[in-house]
Amino acid sequence: MAWFLNHYKCDRCRRRWADEWSCMCDDTCPHCGARDMTPYESEELTTLGLKHEVPLEYWITRFRG
Repeated sequence: MAWFLNHYKCDRCRRRWADEWSCMCDDTCPHCGARDMTPYESEELTTLGLKHEVPLEYWITRFRG
């Protein structure tokens, strides 16, 4: 399954955040609640794991903290 680290900037409060999803989807701002924020950048974590020959579970654990 694909896994992405999506980076967002809120149109309302201008704050930034990142969140992990199985797709490059819109998200709700965790700061002000504005909905349907589209990611301005997405990193495909599944590719990172394969490229570096590290199991996908390592990358998911690493980015989830």
